[in-house]
Amino acid sequence: MSNDDARNIPRRATQTSCETAASNYRGVLEASHGDKQPKDPDPSVFLRRDFWAWAEREGYILEALPADFSSIGHEHAIAFGGDNRVLKATIDGFFGYCVEIDEDGPALYPNTSPLVYLDRLTLHQQMFHVEQAVFLGLYGDRGNYTIVTQHPFVEGTRGSFEGITATMLAHGFQPYPKAFGHETSLTFFNEIAFVSDLRPVNVVHVAGLDIPVDALVTPIDAVQYERLQRLAKNS
Repeated sequence: MSNDDARNIPRRATQTSCETAASNYRGVLEASHGDKQPKDPDPSVFLRRDFWAWAEREGYILEALPADFSSIGHEHAIAFGGDNRVLKATIDGFFGYCVEIDEDGPALYPNTSPLVYLDRLTLHQQMFHVEQAVFLGLYGDRGNYTIVTQHPFVEGTRGSFEGITATMLAHGFQPYPKAFGHETSLTFFNEIAFVSDLRPVNVVHVAGLDIPVDALVTPIDAVQYERLQRLAKNS
């Protein structure tokens, strides 16, 4: 990315973390609808449109992408933003995968809501002690947009499956005997999260640990945790 691209990164007096953006939007959503389900055939569609309206009111609509996102993966396009920062932009209209955990076990579904996407980023940072990601804004239009975030660049080397396993066990996770995301990836869970798509390309080896930088992190509750324990034991 050129220096000209770097100057396109929005500058604010105070940066908004993904956690704060999600919390602020959730407060508006609850104030508007309370416990009532939004009146839309697909609540996720409602949330995508409503999140754009909130971002527009709060001044988070980007007139242009802040970088040339030339590296494109399954969930994000990536660019380097200078000052040891990495920029991520979700693929147009797509906000990542989600994992539903029912009696038959976990199942992977495409395209969750923007709110769940930001919650996933926040939980990932909290679990692995990574610096908070910054919410830069939305680019596109109400019906088809990307979420642009800024992350710290974690310098290190590529990890290994052995290193991933050691790191996850050291963080108190249990292995789950099925891959989610990529067919060769590892999966782990603890009381609060189900972490999948763990493979060497998605982690960075630093200070003796293989730290996930692009894993699929799904929050879980006590019922889901007990369900995963049972399924893992019986598989």
